[in-house]
Amino acid sequence: MTLLELLPGQLKRVSASKGGEYHGPCPLCGGTDRFHVWPEQGEHGSWWCRGCAKGGDAIQYLRDIEGMGYKAACARLGVEPQAAPAANQIPAQRQAQTFTPTQVSAPEDVWSTKAGAFVKYCHEQLLNNPDQLTWLAQRGIDAVQVVKFRLGFNPANAWRERTAWGLPVELKPETGKPKKLWLPLGLVIPVLADGLVVQLRIRRPDGDLRYFVVPGSNRAPLITRRDAEAFVVVESGLDAILLDGLAGDLVGVVAMGNDSAKPSADLFPLLAQAAHLSICLDSDATRKNPTTGKMESPGAKSSLWWLSQFRQAERIPVIGGKDPGDAFKAGVDLRAWVLAGLPPRFHVGNVPQPKQETTTSHDYQVVTLTDGREIHVVKDEALWKELTADGKLVFSENEMKRLQVVMAGAGEDERQEMVNALLDAKSAFGSAYIRAGRVAA
Repeated sequence: MTLLELLPGQLKRVSASKGGEYHGPCPLCGGTDRFHVWPEQGEHGSWWCRGCAKGGDAIQYLRDIEGMGYKAACARLGVEPQAAPAANQIPAQRQAQTFTPTQVSAPEDVWSTKAGAFVKYCHEQLLNNPDQLTWLAQRGIDAVQVVKFRLGFNPANAWRERTAWGLPVELKPETGKPKKLWLPLGLVIPVLADGLVVQLRIRRPDGDLRYFVVPGSNRAPLITRRDAEAFVVVESGLDAILLDGLAGDLVGVVAMGNDSAKPSADLFPLLAQAAHLSICLDSDATRKNPTTGKMESPGAKSSLWWLSQFRQAERIPVIGGKDPGDAFKAGVDLRAWVLAGLPPRFHVGNVPQPKQETTTSHDYQVVTLTDGREIHVVKDEALWKELTADGKLVFSENEMKRLQVVMAGAGEDERQEMVNALLDAKSAFGSAYIRAGRVAA
């Protein structure tokens, strides 16, 4: 059974690719043509609404919209529910696994020098290539991002002597002659550390080997910023650059290169200290594991490792395609998607433009707004009532979630007006509470 069989017959098909895409009114917020369904994504299909930013798989649909419990939703779909852990047992995916991150060594100086000159040349070629710039723009990567990450374009296949790049001699087994270093035609995506090129990845326009890592590169991930409180983990460097342009003020983005890559000794502590990790490995179509015979999605399976290593990690599947690039082309609001995956306290900082100073205790968080007002974000209902009685501006985390849903489809000016109205209501009526997108006294 797929989502199309669960939903009323009021969806229209808008795309036939990748199993089809359907649009219609949202059963939650009523937004016309903002409700998206992909019946072939995952085991029973997936859904997402651009209006209220809700989404998930078929089980989540039955829970959110039809009010079913987890077991009842599984029974409706004809699947076996996963056994719940005992009260004193840590869930399997959260049990710590022994992992020792490896140190990524820097390339040889001569290699970095040659790679730096190559990146400079290819960057100039890209800036003068309207077709390639248009292709990137269609993926949501504008000229600002091209310059920021020094993207380039190699206009023709090239071969260089390996020794000139500081690489050891390798012989062709069929002829015994020295191999050349291949620099293929394609989009050049460098990774830099302390101003030096440490990795060269080239996206070829065609061929079975779509991404080619130039020999001599290390395996350092592309990290868009290191000072972020939260990070999004993706596979592709282009997806990281896309998300940085759309939500770089909210999160840092880490591109691992593939679904099986693990954090290096440099990256691991950075992620371990983060407040939140959104694990967004590609939502590939399920395929049979030749060893176990089970149907598996590589991205979903690899995500379990991240959940086992980082207590603050949460899997946030990509909506509208297998990766953020696909989702952007499908019209998904990726900034709203990133925000939806973050804890409520990040929503406070995103909407009213608070100052940088934030005070946190074990029970609640205080955010100081630019006009001097303070917002208290709490988890506990009793504390909410206590602080409200003291005349403070108090939001529960549930209120913040509802606020996020209401504002997901609004523009910046409209969002600010809504925030001001809610704060005024809170100031005038201490018991005002956000319920289903409305303020109730």
